[in-house]
Amino acid sequence: MYNWIEKYKAINNNADTAALKNNITFELITPNEEIKSRLITIKAFTPQQTKVRGFKNFRLKVKAPKPLLELALNAGMGLYNAMGFGCVEVG
Repeated sequence: MYNWIEKYKAINNNADTAALKNNITFELITPNEEIKSRLITIKAFTPQQTKVRGFKNFRLKVKAPKPLLELALNAGMGLYNAMGFGCVEVG
């Protein structure tokens, strides 16, 4: 949620983050035992090597103000969107 709100603030300088946080709810629909994770190595075998754990193909119910939902659909959710993580779709 933190990164999602930070993205919103970057395009809306006057955003009231406290009000935004109070209007967001998440509900995990997929049972925990069905969620799969994958460990990805970025810049393998270099001093900058980083390991990132991603979770895939799970259902989440999100309630938030419309501009935030539009941002999530267009830019994704999470810290590593530029690396292909955080893609969301309406289902």
